[in-house]
Amino acid sequence: MTTTEKEHVLNRMYNWKLSSAYNVALTVPEFPQTALSILKDLSEEFGNCGWQDGTAFDSLLDRNNQVADILGYQWNDDLDKWEPKPAV
Repeated sequence: MTTTEKEHVLNRMYNWKLSSAYNVALTVPEFPQTALSILKDLSEEFGNCGWQDGTAFDSLLDRNNQVADILGYQWNDDLDKWEPKPAV
């Protein structure tokens, strides 16, 4: 799985296009099953709902962050983008 493939999925997640993110993840070799399962659930629950504000979407934000964490990324508010997590 390449950085480009990961970021392709993450960028769709950022825009809350969960069905699209799931469909792309299905095509990525060796995409982590745990992350794929979360994306499948999100896809079924939210589809391609687009960016929303409010507490109704807190669970979506939390699960997007779970998938990103599994892929080794975190959200940088200052840069407004996903970035690789620092090595520990």
